Amino acid sequence: MNKVVFIARNFHEADLRDIEQNISMNPAQRQRAARIIKRRLFGANRPDVRAVRPRG
Repeated sequence: MNKVVFIARNFHEADLRDIEQNISMNPAQRQRAARIIKRRLFGANRPDVRAVRPRG
């Protein structure tokens, strides 16, 4: 994944850029990016939510 920097002048321009980025990626690319972000935020050894939360 190539890192590209885009500096928006306002929030509207940033939102448009986000939409363009999402449209330009295929589903596999979006899923890969989501996995990378999750790993960076939560680490590789994160607990399973289903095991942590009580049922009921």
